[in-house]
Amino acid sequence: MRRIQWSGAEAAGVSDQWIFIDEHGGTLQRTFRFDDFEKAFGFMTKMAEVSEELDHHPDWRNSYGRVDVMLNSHDIGGLSEKDIVWAKKADALSGKA
Repeated sequence: MRRIQWSGAEAAGVSDQWIFIDEHGGTLQRTFRFDDFEKAFGFMTKMAEVSEELDHHPDWRNSYGRVDVMLNSHDIGGLSEKDIVWAKKADALSGKA
């Protein structure tokens, strides 16, 4: 896995709701908002399956209808293609791209 340079959400094909933070070699952050806890937790459950398929696991937390996600490939100290793939799948599954 190689480290990639971030040049903006549009260039990477992910929603512009993702924010690039220049920490830990590059981190993508996004907050997803849902109507209630059940929908937020359902999203997390589906993305947990995606995480297992990709062998790539986010840092995240849930508070009622909110899911905060931070993506970074810790083993390479920055962003990788897996972060971009995970973000695109989260955008699609959330219906909130």
